[in-house]
Amino acid sequence: MPTDPSRWRTGNFFTDADNDGYNNGFPSSSVCYGATTPSGFVAVNNGVDCNDNSASVNPNASEVAANGIDDNCDGTVDEVTALSSLVAASCGATLTSLESAIFAYPLSSFPEVGTIQGTVLE
Repeated sequence: MPTDPSRWRTGNFFTDADNDGYNNGFPSSSVCYGATTPSGFVAVNNGVDCNDNSASVNPNASEVAANGIDDNCDGTVDEVTALSSLVAASCGATLTSLESAIFAYPLSSFPEVGTIQGTVLE
């Protein structure tokens, strides 16, 4: 029963609609809750989520290149810089395991000159 103080209480929480741990930027509000922080809220203002509809977008997220989204909420979209370019033979190749090697040129030697570097995905 919501009036039983041993089971229910009120506290101030910040809205976190996508449950990624970052609030939507609005002030906290009083919420009636049980033993734990209710879903959709955070107790501490630890950063403002620039898209509270997507848990993969928040101030601690890694930026994903070329997706047109500001994944890490820093105000810049797609600021990731590529460091290499795949050798044509590695493009579209199907890897048989995560230990398969792929080959790339460092972009410092672009267009495709210089020493090919082998990379093993781990």
